[in-house]
Amino acid sequence: MAESAAPPATYRADYQRVSSGSVVQDKNFYVLTLLQQDSKARAELAADPALAAIVKKTAQEMTKERTMAPAVGDLKARAQSAARSMTFSDNDIAEARATLLRRLPQSPVLQALVEDHLRPSGTYQRLSGRSDAEMLGDAWAEAARGIDRVIRRFALETDNHYDDIDSPSYDLSDAGYQGMILDACAAARSAHAAPTALFFEPALDFALRLLVINRRDEASRHEPLATGENHAAMGKMRHTDWSAYPYASLLVHGIGPDEPGFAISSGSRENSAAAAALYNKKMAPFIIVSGGYVHPKQTIFSEAIEMKRQLMFVYGIPESAILVDPQARHTTTNVRNAARILFAAGAPADKPSLSVASKEHIDGIVSQGFTQRCEQVFGYRPAKYGKRISEVAAEFTPSLDSLQIDPRDPLDP
Repeated sequence: MAESAAPPATYRADYQRVSSGSVVQDKNFYVLTLLQQDSKARAELAADPALAAIVKKTAQEMTKERTMAPAVGDLKARAQSAARSMTFSDNDIAEARATLLRRLPQSPVLQALVEDHLRPSGTYQRLSGRSDAEMLGDAWAEAARGIDRVIRRFALETDNHYDDIDSPSYDLSDAGYQGMILDACAAARSAHAAPTALFFEPALDFALRLLVINRRDEASRHEPLATGENHAAMGKMRHTDWSAYPYASLLVHGIGPDEPGFAISSGSRENSAAAAALYNKKMAPFIIVSGGYVHPKQTIFSEAIEMKRQLMFVYGIPESAILVDPQARHTTTNVRNAARILFAAGAPADKPSLSVASKEHIDGIVSQGFTQRCEQVFGYRPAKYGKRISEVAAEFTPSLDSLQIDPRDPLDP
């Protein structure tokens, strides 16, 4: 049964997300949270023979991997064999997608899940122009590939694009870590051995356990921001006269100190000073400080949190004028996450903001190279950059595509 033309996007800034109890899961794999938490959808999918076959097949593959694995003494080979058995094959992903496409037109429950949650959440904004069935199927495929990427990165020594900051916390040749991988795999299998288990749950559980073992909870830190660090500013934004300012916000790009023990770098101090000066000139009603727990690896300091302290205690900027993005790990995600904050707060979609950074950093941001990098990393531009108003500030207008979650980067999806 073919669907009619794809419905329009229906993102709502006031949408309240469903929770699984794991912020890391919800931020990376929201479509799976929805399928888990909706009891009727869960029952439908658990009873589907094609999806049940995926769970059974992966369990059989794990048994086969154990049988074919090298001798018990080769712990690393056993751990990697177990981890491989938890990944999805291209056929698994395609079969599950095809099943979802087949089921949705006959399932009011799945139709409501897309219309009431998947679309208004904005979490799959770049899929919103597709039919309901295609949106659900493609969201599943993205989540599945994200799970596989976590497993490859933290258990199989592959897919580490930023080894210096995003790699596992342990040496994968360490026997203790190999034992942890085996234990996590067994625990995930055991937790979802019941016939009511959904087709993706063992692998999802295993991937989340790997992140916990490696202390990679960056995606959940300071959440929920809207009722925590950003509560005062978010409340004020909803009553702001945006027409009184030339720009919606000042995005301050963080620069992490490379030496352990230092809370804030000189670069972040300088960027904060430049933003404070622009704020005092009433260029924008809000400052967004952006930068996570990045440099050096496993630092205890967030660039954004430290810049917020700098703005408040050195420059006297009120907390109600400061929004924090404590998760961005790169310049690309500085911009994307700022766009998300602005849309969530209801700022005018067509009102530009300013990126504030060093001259050299702004040189890079306004270059064609940065645009190409965004398209390579995300598949889209999170913002359109315009004129440069000074050596340290350039205009940008955010794109709604920035709402799309990216499970390929589990520390800041």
